[in-house]
Amino acid sequence: MPIDDWIVRLLPSPGSWPAFDALMRAASTVGLLLPTVAIPWWLRGRDRTLARAALVGMLVGLGLTLALQLASLRPRPEVALALLPVPPLPSFPSGHMVLITVVLVVLAAHRPRSALAWLPVAVLVGLSRVHVGHHHATDVLGGVLLGLGLGLGAVSHARARPDDRWRHRWLLWPQLGLVLAVSLVAYTGTFAHGAAWWLRLPGMDKTLHFLLFGLLAFGLHLQSRGRRLSLAGRPWPLAVVLPLLGAAAEELVQATSPHRTADLGDLLADLLGLVAFWWVAEKFTSAPRHPEGRRDADP
Repeated sequence: MPIDDWIVRLLPSPGSWPAFDALMRAASTVGLLLPTVAIPWWLRGRDRTLARAALVGMLVGLGLTLALQLASLRPRPEVALALLPVPPLPSFPSGHMVLITVVLVVLAAHRPRSALAWLPVAVLVGLSRVHVGHHHATDVLGGVLLGLGLGLGAVSHARARPDDRWRHRWLLWPQLGLVLAVSLVAYTGTFAHGAAWWLRLPGMDKTLHFLLFGLLAFGLHLQSRGRRLSLAGRPWPLAVVLPLLGAAAEELVQATSPHRTADLGDLLADLLGLVAFWWVAEKFTSAPRHPEGRRDADP
């Protein structure tokens, strides 16, 4: 993608500026460890629930990062000089950025100014992953998107009330981060180049559309508390309408991409997934009825 080339041209060539190389090495090592250790430790003495949320979010982030790397099989950048040993794993997304984004989002829920103070460190870590030759810029962006989803989900889960029948609404954020990350790596041409052999299995592409957008509808139904939009005099589930509009817009954008093509079959799979998972979410969140047939009110 152009952003990958643009960032590489923006940064000095590895080896041409020793002081900058040293800063980038430090950012890729100490720059990662410092916030991911210090922030949960600091939160532990002030909000144990958020501290646990940060740790769980990072652990889940590591698992999803590994899963996406093995699923996408995007090659690491071809560089003449790698400033640090290259991990023996595919490139997308950047696990560094997943972890640091998760802890910053959780910290922002407790003290936004402190999170802003750490933001320059996160930017340096992101740039360093490109400069040391480990990641493409879009890998870094994918890590940020996934980390944002996991961080928001961790905070939402930590603050959910056990007696709230919509308490699982936190599921929307990790799913949204996953959909955005998968969409991003698709636009890099990684899937089009055939590295991910499993995508060539019959019906796999449509199955992914069904599942990714369907799970998005499940989380959005919970997050919106089952709200509906009035269109043409009829109530339509918000959890179906909004993702469907997004899916339609993406199909239009795909028509302009050299690595993707617009496909009405994909849009149909999205719609079927949205309707199916919305129906499941509707049943999952149905309020219990009293013997006389009255439903409980929302808390």
